[in-house]
Order: sequence, then C-alpha cells, then structure tokens
Amino acid sequence: MKKWKQKIAAVLVPVIFATLIPAGNVQAKSKDPAKLGAKDFVYAENGKKRDFLEQSKDGETWWVFCCVDADIRHDKKHKAEKWTTNRKVKLGSTGSYVKRQYGKTARKKVKKTEDFYKAVKYEVLTADISVWKSYLEYNYKDGSDRYMMRFYLDKKNKVTAIAFIKNLNKYKNYPNKEVDPGLTFQPPKGEKVTTEIINGKKVFMIPRGSKVKLKRMETSAQLTMYDVYGKIKRQTFVTSLRCGNVNGNDSVQNGKSYDFEEVVNATIASYGQKLNFNKLGKYLYFTLWMNGKESYNSKTGQYEYKTAPIVYYFKFK
Repeated sequence: MKKWKQKIAAVLVPVIFATLIPAGNVQAKSKDPAKLGAKDFVYAENGKKRDFLEQSKDGETWWVFCCVDADIRHDKKHKAEKWTTNRKVKLGSTGSYVKRQYGKTARKKVKKTEDFYKAVKYEVLTADISVWKSYLEYNYKDGSDRYMMRFYLDKKNKVTAIAFIKNLNKYKNYPNKEVDPGLTFQPPKGEKVTTEIINGKKVFMIPRGSKVKLKRMETSAQLTMYDVYGKIKRQTFVTSLRCGNVNGNDSVQNGKSYDFEEVVNATIASYGQKLNFNKLGKYLYFTLWMNGKESYNSKTGQYEYKTAPIVYYFKFK
C-alpha cells in the first residue's frame, strides 16, 4: 500500500502491503534516462489517481511507499492494494521493463547505511526490506525541491517496492550506530528464547513466564501489536516501560528483572483493557521501538540523533 508522511522523529506509521503483480507488456524501447515531468508522479492506487506532488506540497520532506510482502497474507476481506505508475510499472515488473519505460540508468546496490533504507527500517516496522538487493532511480527537480522515483529489485530482478521521495537530502539522519538499552529476555528454567524470521525480521519467540531486564533506558519507547495483515491492533508511546500498574504509574527500573507479560500489559494497556495472553489469537508480532539518543544543536536549532533507534520484534509461544 501507500505510505506518505513528513519526516518526524519518533512517529511510526504502519503500512499494508501489496501482493505480487505480474509485469505488463513492453511498450517502448530502452533509451537514456527519461526527463521526468510532473505527470510522472501521478500514480494509480486501486484504479484511483493519486498525485504525489499534490500530496507532498505542504511538507519539506515526504514519501509515498508501496512494497511486496510475502509474510502478510490477504483474504477476501483484506484485499491487496494495487499500484501502477504513470508509465505502467507495477510491483512484480522486471528491472528491464522499468528501463524500457523510464530509460537506462545504473542499477545501485542497496546499502543498509543509506538514508531511505534506514527511514523505512525504523519507521515502517512491517516492511520486509531484506529482499531489497538493488534499485533503479529517476530524478525530477521543481524549483528548490528534488523528487525521485525508486524501483527496488529483488534477487530475481523483480520490482519489490516503489517509492516516490521528496527532498531526501533534507531527511533527518539516522546514525549507523543504534542505541543499546541492554535489553535481555530471561526464560524460565529449562526453556529457551528462540528466533524466527518473519518479514525479514529476527523475531524473538518468548516462552510464557519469561522475564525482561534493561541495563539503561535513555529515551522514549513505542510498543505495538500487529495483526496478520500488518495493521495495528494495539499501540502506545511512552517515556518509559511500565510494570505492575495499568495506569502507568510504575516504571521499569534499570538493572531489575520483571515479568515480561506484566511489562507488556502495563505498557500497552489503555482504558484498563489488558491483553489476555492465553487468548492472543493470530497476530504478526509485537514490536518494541526504542528511540535513539538525541541532542540539541544550537547552530541549526534542531535536535539531532547521536544514536539510531533500535527495534525488538517478539512473539509469545
């Protein structure tokens, strides 16, 4: 599906992902990179036209995003979103087809330290970016604003994500080093914490009765539970993890161990409604997003990251 937003620190917005769509027929011969125009940032979403330039006109930075995700399943009640660019490129089109439509351009290797990659990593917690191997990029300039269109390719040279991006050069920079709260899970005697790969993420499988401990809690956190379609079921943003009190009056203390289910419940509960860990039902996973350390730059008048956020993915078994 789509994702558009201004770049605002500590704000996470979910996306729903589209299923694989076969490539269309070849319509033009390959040529040098096309001169993009405003009409190239008009795209179709489920047959309805959307205009990225109009969507982003009030933001200094903005992006719209759509990607394939094999781990999030869709049924008749949850239909996949369908995207088509103005030049008929879709998810599942080949890289060679993209070049025939938009012209020859160098294929760039995906780097985990690149700004847009990190933006998706820390802000779209249901996106499988592990399948991104390379991308094709096309650019457009309107006054002082710089726009780009990117097509991310998997190892089979298929388009697995499409992104329209405004002023990437002005995005808040996430450092390569992540914050380290020293979080550890402590399973009951005879049990082990294992991991599984879901959406390309390493997801901790937590035995019931496990405890959790933090060495240090420097900043704020966000705890979210996602359903199998990648939609938020429960979410809360806090300045510290909670324990033992649904109203959030008690905070987890550094260096002490706490029952993890109680921590999740006290942190995520709203209006007195706790989770029933015996009946969680089907869900994708929980995420615990912990903000990076920031400091104020008096010269720029902006807060800047000293360390990037860190995200823990987990499920109870």
